[in-house]
Amino acid sequence: MKIFDIEGFGSYGKIIENVDLQIIGDQEWNEIKKIHAKSLLTIVRLEKKLHYKKYYNLINNIGDCKQKFENIDLNSFKILKSFAVDERFMNLQRVTSLRDKNNLPLGGFDDGELLWHSNNSGRIDFIPGVALMGYQSMKGTATGFVQSADYFENLSESFKSEIMDMVVVHNYQEATVNPTPVPDQERIYKLGFCPEQNTKIPLVIKSPSGIVGLHLGLSTFDYIDGMSKSESKKLLKKIKEELFVEKYIYDYWWENDQNILLFDNSITLHRRLLNKKTCGGRIAYRIPFRYTSLYGNYDPYFQEEFNIVKRKKDEFI
Repeated sequence: MKIFDIEGFGSYGKIIENVDLQIIGDQEWNEIKKIHAKSLLTIVRLEKKLHYKKYYNLINNIGDCKQKFENIDLNSFKILKSFAVDERFMNLQRVTSLRDKNNLPLGGFDDGELLWHSNNSGRIDFIPGVALMGYQSMKGTATGFVQSADYFENLSESFKSEIMDMVVVHNYQEATVNPTPVPDQERIYKLGFCPEQNTKIPLVIKSPSGIVGLHLGLSTFDYIDGMSKSESKKLLKKIKEELFVEKYIYDYWWENDQNILLFDNSITLHRRLLNKKTCGGRIAYRIPFRYTSLYGNYDPYFQEEFNIVKRKKDEFI
């Protein structure tokens, strides 16, 4: 196994190659888990495709992959079910614009480019990790990442102190993930990103391994609690201008149809880019996951009252 730093992603990116995940042993997989947990993005380069069952079992070994949807309607449930690669693994879902013979979508995040977002950004019990494995027609597309850890570290002490106590009020904003909204998909986004109105989440949090950054959630960021919406927009504009710059962004242009990306979903945002008009037959396999095998229960918040609420929600998974 060879390990390299990702050039152009600050302090928190790794590339792993010369590893066969089909026959990997516990000791070597545990090493990969620990490497990833201390970074925010890990690219695992594979020579051949991994069967989805093996992929699911490896990711589930990092931590629980279950995801709950409160108050889901029947139509949305049918759509989510159609996303699943295998009904036995409902949280292993396709990312694709393809549809079945009944015109049901075979995956989420439809066609075209996607804007900066983090999944579950308006949920206090967000799932902190995502795995994405290529499967079909991935070349010509990129999954991009922006990490806020180095950004936060480089802030002045006065501005750090100012934003440490800020709490964001989250509400889902339509057409902020896919700029060309698809009604059924927008319904799913709202269920996954921010099912409860006016959810309050601290702006500055910790990743599962303790890396400090911003839980920005552009698709659900409404305003700062105790601040007017106009003042909140000014602050968000300042942060975006300083954060979305080359030194904090890495766009991974897919090299093949089998590599795996493991990435943070707590203080990192991601997007999709294309060098063509549509995604075409592109299919990726996505799994959200927690880091329970490494860290047990994850308390992301510096304010204990928010951790208490999160723990209560976690009890019902």
